[in-house]
Amino acid sequence: AYLNAAEVSSWGEAADAAVDMVEWTGRLRNFGEAKFWSKQATVAIIHAGDPVKLREIRRKKNMELTFDYEGLYDKSISTGKNALTLALKHLGREHPQVSSIYQLLGIAWHRKGEYDRAMGLHKQALAISRKVFVDEHPSIASTYNALGNAWYMKGKYDHAIGYHEQALTIRRKALGDEHPDVAMTYNNLGIAWKDKGEYDRAIGHYEQALAIWLKDLGEEHPRLAVVYDNIGQAWLLKGEYDRAIGYHEQALTITRKTLGDEHPRVAENYNNLGDAWKDKGEYDRAISYHEQAISIRRKTLGNEHPHLAYSYVNLGEAWIGKGEYNQAIELYEAALTIFRKTLGDESPAVAGTYSNLSDAWKEQGNLSKAKSYYEQALPILTDTFGEAHPETQLIRQNLERLRQQLTRKK
Repeated sequence: AYLNAAEVSSWGEAADAAVDMVEWTGRLRNFGEAKFWSKQATVAIIHAGDPVKLREIRRKKNMELTFDYEGLYDKSISTGKNALTLALKHLGREHPQVSSIYQLLGIAWHRKGEYDRAMGLHKQALAISRKVFVDEHPSIASTYNALGNAWYMKGKYDHAIGYHEQALTIRRKALGDEHPDVAMTYNNLGIAWKDKGEYDRAIGHYEQALAIWLKDLGEEHPRLAVVYDNIGQAWLLKGEYDRAIGYHEQALTITRKTLGDEHPRVAENYNNLGDAWKDKGEYDRAISYHEQAISIRRKTLGNEHPHLAYSYVNLGEAWIGKGEYNQAIELYEAALTIFRKTLGDESPAVAGTYSNLSDAWKEQGNLSKAKSYYEQALPILTDTFGEAHPETQLIRQNLERLRQQLTRKK
């Protein structure tokens, strides 16, 4: 369409076609092609004219999306801010393009671990979408989905499930039961239910997502890697180590092939393989995978991202398996600093790290220090998960045993 339009000097059609190609090549992870089409769009827009700057706003927004897919989150944010400034000036605040740009900026800040900032942007997007769209429009579902993801990362799983269920209702009604966005919502519900300890329920949602994506996207799309990883995590929590490793290896193969060796998603694959091998007792193999994950995360996400902290925790657990308690404690303390700074003092990640520190100090024979960390973890877990959750019960039991041991020592 671009070439045909350009040949007959229909530059408006050529510009629109090139702008669309930026979006679709970016979505297909053909990042070089997306940048090529962005340049072509710029030329065509100059020839065509753009009095309200709508074409240039769309071009910038589509490059914002492309940089996000590429894992270049700072570039995504910078491009999105430029697009937002232009859109607010020429289109006004209550325009669908403005809502979309806020949404994409929120996603980029989410990737950087700035979840409160992300939620603020998503709420701005939602306020605009509710004014310019009907209540059951897919754009509103997308914002509910993004808010669910942010609440999940803050450890508020019931909030997350509520938003994802609202997104699912809209998407099924507006898009049909086999749309890729419906699959994404099933996947996100599975993640939240997994962390609530409902592993079979989680696997059921993941398998619904997988069936849709296999049919719609084929066998080598990055989204397949995401759901394979998630299924592997759920099976690992059920104690099915070999089954989990198989899913994680499928995920790694697809991610490296489609996104390259140093994408943040590759780090996630390495992290999950490290966890599975650690649970099988293969600690050296686990350490190797976690160190590869840390190397990528430091390079792509920086030194204060929550995902880096999770890698520190997981590497520490592998060192615990080898009896290297001091090394593990050092990693846990580094993770705790990041979690408290980025997620807040009441995050389940903070509670989990307190629990890890308690276990390590207990192995070192320092029962008083171990007790102190359990006492800090318990109220966070109780508030987040409730009294009946397995994690809450385990910490309560461990704390009671420690108190009894310390009483006997007196």
